[in-house]
Amino acid sequence: MNNFRPFVRRNSKLPEARGKGFATQTVQTALEDAQELGYRVAILQASAMGPVYQRMGFQECFPIKIYPWQPLSTFNF
Repeated sequence: MNNFRPFVRRNSKLPEARGKGFATQTVQTALEDAQELGYRVAILQASAMGPVYQRMGFQECFPIKIYPWQPLSTFNF
């Protein structure tokens, strides 16, 4: 096994698709695939630690702040 870990991110849904189990199914499928490959640890990057991810067994290790950059959006040179 190498030093890489399965990494789940950008699991966003349209507002009308939320609450229908899509996030759970998507992440669960990825975790099952990783487990079949022998992985026992996975990393999740999410905007917030919601109950969906907690029920799946994820724990918050450390928060990551995101600082978007939009060139020339504020300053006119």
